[in-house]
Amino acid sequence: MTGPNKQVMRFILLISFMAMVISLKTIKAQELRASAGSQEANKIEYKAEGLKDPFQEEEIEAPVPERKRALPSLTIQGIVWGGSFPQAIINNKVVRAGDTIEGVEITDINKNGVTVFFENQKYTLSVSSPVSQRKP
Repeated sequence: MTGPNKQVMRFILLISFMAMVISLKTIKAQELRASAGSQEANKIEYKAEGLKDPFQEEEIEAPVPERKRALPSLTIQGIVWGGSFPQAIINNKVVRAGDTIEGVEITDINKNGVTVFFENQKYTLSVSSPVSQRKP
């Protein structure tokens, strides 16, 4: 090959090489865009609307205790405790352990007084004082 033909050949090779480099860069850019698009498609979006934040302290309201009913007025008129079934006269009625009077359960009768159970509280009543004046 002569001088001018060599130069034309080199020029054609150079142009071909540059076209190839540009094509590779274009293909690479398209691949990057495609992979970014597929990553967007695979991206998981977390939504926590309406859910509690586990790292935030929660204010808990204390339950309001129910008001307990007052112990009904009970007056002990007498106690019979020496027999096999101790009995008491309360509000003019004869009662034994296990009986209920005005919603109050009689749990024990002895020489010192009467033990009753009302609204999950235990009360001990003596003959000399009415229940309405006793505190739990």
